[in-house]
Amino acid sequence: MGIYRKAYDETLELPQSSEDYLETVFQSCLEFVNDHSQNVKIDKSKITFESVRAFIEMIEKQESKKLWCERLPLKFPNYMTEMNFIVFVELVSCIFHKELIIKCTNSQGDDETVKFNEINIDEKRISSVVLSGAMSLYLSQNDFTLSSLGDLSVSDISSHFQIPLMGKEKPVLNKDSEFSGIMLSEPSEYQAISKMIHECIESSIYPLKSHGVQDFASLIIKAIELDKPNLGQATKPSSTKLIKVLVNAIPCFRDGFEYTSGDVKKRVYFFSGAQILCYTLYKKYSNIMPHLFDFTDFSKLNFACSSYDLADTQSSQFFSLAHKYNQDKYTYLQPLDYALAMAFIVVYSSTFLESINAFKSKTEVKELDNSSLSYFNIESFVFKPQNHSL
Repeated sequence: MGIYRKAYDETLELPQSSEDYLETVFQSCLEFVNDHSQNVKIDKSKITFESVRAFIEMIEKQESKKLWCERLPLKFPNYMTEMNFIVFVELVSCIFHKELIIKCTNSQGDDETVKFNEINIDEKRISSVVLSGAMSLYLSQNDFTLSSLGDLSVSDISSHFQIPLMGKEKPVLNKDSEFSGIMLSEPSEYQAISKMIHECIESSIYPLKSHGVQDFASLIIKAIELDKPNLGQATKPSSTKLIKVLVNAIPCFRDGFEYTSGDVKKRVYFFSGAQILCYTLYKKYSNIMPHLFDFTDFSKLNFACSSYDLADTQSSQFFSLAHKYNQDKYTYLQPLDYALAMAFIVVYSSTFLESINAFKSKTEVKELDNSSLSYFNIESFVFKPQNHSL
């Protein structure tokens, strides 16, 4: 798995339409973890009441943290345009593998923490590159409708996201190894990123058109409103139902993989990009448009972050890699180790949530709402992620 390879699989066979997609994510990850118990050992007894109490105290004391989309120096003409902008940023962000900080052995045989899958362009984190690129598109009058996005070329992506397509010029030598007076540039190592973003956009356009919509926001609102007759008008909307629509409609949201256990072929699902988008929509719009985004199952989301620090959980012997890594040689995880890390995050976060509920039943604590018990807060406490920054 190279660092510039997409994190999704558009050919991934999806769960049956009758299945609960969030529950399928958890169960498939749990089965994968159990099949690799030599690498993942989640012992509930090691999740102490002290750590749970510390989490609750942190939630009670912390100020409400603003999401990246609440700190934008932009004004949008309406909610639809703003929502299209948010979906675009989350969509492009999810095509890259999650950044993971993991303990590894260096060339001297010592343990060091290494950040895997980190992508920087001229010392700028990929999350900042994506966000600034989207802002550049918006300021150039792109409204993020399918027709506007369909006109973008790889060169346009490179320009707006400030991703160099060509490297530095180098002198061309003649047959006598002398300078010929000609300078040529080779393709930049970052060219693959512009092509990935362009492919992500292109692969999203046709499916959305087949759903009879002209932008991302329309697809989301249509999906939620079509589900209303089944839920009843007074019932809150479901993030699970929205994730199902997003994953089936947009190939870039299909992150997962197949593996074989014995003679049985199995599938593991993450749908992390779709889940992060649902988290963002909930935090941004649940108070403004509760009929659309006050998800009743918000606390069941498995992913809310774009990077994770697994070093502490390794120290507690919850998690280990299947391969040995040398810090001097590796910047990305092997596919099995990436899958182990992602599945571990889902199962461990869920186990921590169970411990919180057990603690609440035994102790008088301040009532925590869905937002407080979200995976974002749990993952922030356990894994200390770094999120989108301007």
